Amino acid sequence: MIKVTLRKRLKPDGMYHFYLDFYPPYFNPKTRTTKRQIFLKETEYPHPSTPQQKKHNKENYEMAMAIRDKTSMDIRNKELGLFNEDVLLGDFVDYFYKYTINRNPKSRGAYLQFHDYVHGKCRFLDITEELCNGFKDYLLNVAKQKKRGHEKEALHHNTAAAYYIQFICVLNAAFKDKLLKVKITDYLDAIKTKATHRPYLTMTEAMQLHNTPCRYEVLKRASFFSILTGLRISDILDLKWEDIKIAPDGGPCIIKVIQKTQEEKIVYINEEALSYCGTPYESGPVFYGLRKEMTHKPLKAWLKSAGIDKDFSFHCFRHTFATLQLLGGTDIYTVSHQLTHACLSTTQIYVSLVDKKGRESANAISFLPHHDEPDEQ
Repeated sequence: MIKVTLRKRLKPDGMYHFYLDFYPPYFNPKTRTTKRQIFLKETEYPHPSTPQQKKHNKENYEMAMAIRDKTSMDIRNKELGLFNEDVLLGDFVDYFYKYTINRNPKSRGAYLQFHDYVHGKCRFLDITEELCNGFKDYLLNVAKQKKRGHEKEALHHNTAAAYYIQFICVLNAAFKDKLLKVKITDYLDAIKTKATHRPYLTMTEAMQLHNTPCRYEVLKRASFFSILTGLRISDILDLKWEDIKIAPDGGPCIIKVIQKTQEEKIVYINEEALSYCGTPYESGPVFYGLRKEMTHKPLKAWLKSAGIDKDFSFHCFRHTFATLQLLGGTDIYTVSHQLTHACLSTTQIYVSLVDKKGRESANAISFLPHHDEPDEQ
């Protein structure tokens, strides 16, 4: 049980300043920090000599004691599982912002959209089922974001779904921290994601592209490195020579913090993939000179010159890796690990693209005569 003691300390201004001393230290869910001491605004004269100073000391001491008693009761209520109604007046937007620090980009994107939705003002008291469903509708029908230097455009349906999941995670965290009285997420439904077309290169198309000159040699190397490893553009741009290690089996691998998930992962690569990295150095970026803007117009021009007419982005090289790996017989668990997916269900999306059994079943029944069998008379 946390004990709260009222103490005072002499400061350079010549006054005693009251503070609360917590033992053991107290975790404040609002600031998400651990506190041992909290100073109050109440003060005390060391040697009161006038009626006014004595009155000041008496009133400030009584106020400080009242604050200590209330704080002690609030903490006790939390320890007993009781709810402190005062926290409902706290700033939920600020809590949301602090929750997103050091988390993934989708979490920060969700915060920015919610900030716009409530115009920067929302207390825990304001979190209702109506407000949460209103935010869902806002994400689906109103919210916009800027993409690739163009004008703002409507959120993709699955992006809205991802943002709403992040919002639900924040609500669960607030309830766990006893900042919400009701677990409101029990009454909310997530936005269902939609199946999306994932363009990829066939092996023939990949060979066409490989045999086609590219304006930027580093772009070509990075592209085929992505096909061979499945790494995202963010991780390729961030890849350093010091991230490339020797695995226990003696082959090369990459050990680094993945940009999207902020988790350290090991990605096995082969010698061919390593050859696309160029001349090795002790440190520094592997794909020196590669810029994000190269993956837009220059990439499309390269694809066009190779005779590949697809709605294709650099991220589709990652789809190509997954598809060709599954077609080659690599099991889905290994592909999921190489793609650094958090959930196997994310990888399963690619299975429908390469479902050999499905193709075989589609061709299993036929009423047309086979060419190698004579027609019945």
